[in-house]
Amino acid sequence: MIKPIVITDRKRKGRGFSLGEIKEAGVDIRKAKKLGFLVDRRRKTVYEENIKKLKELLKPPKPVKKKAVKEKISEEKPIKKETIEKEKKKVVKPRKKEEKKEKEILITEIKGVGKKTSEKLEKAGIKTVNDLLSSDTKNIAEKSGISEKKIEKLKENAKELL
Repeated sequence: MIKPIVITDRKRKGRGFSLGEIKEAGVDIRKAKKLGFLVDRRRKTVYEENIKKLKELLKPPKPVKKKAVKEKISEEKPIKKETIEKEKKKVVKPRKKEEKKEKEILITEIKGVGKKTSEKLEKAGIKTVNDLLSSDTKNIAEKSGISEKKIEKLKENAKELL
């Protein structure tokens, strides 16, 4: 909303342009309201500042000129012979494929294996996760005294570690 200037003891923002100010600016009251100007029907005073303000606001906006963009001509830099020769001399060495070493994960890292369970499994000859997964469940159960159901759960937990 556009507000006028009102002079009493000091200048302040008013509640709207007076009808006289709008008429002197050459604007119809309905058009002024559509344009977003506030209209105060109670005001009787006419200030020259407000009339100038209305006339400025009614002028069509000036088109902004854009600065011309300078075209940059890309200059190709001459490539030195030395750099070309260096690139040719570089020989790409084939990388050696690192053999995947299976880490020996101890049984104690498996979820659900405590101190006593690990001791029982070690007596059965199982010290790592790979040993547990590769051996037969029934044989482990007979040697260690742990139930087959518990060993199956341990195997599932061991698979999650790998």
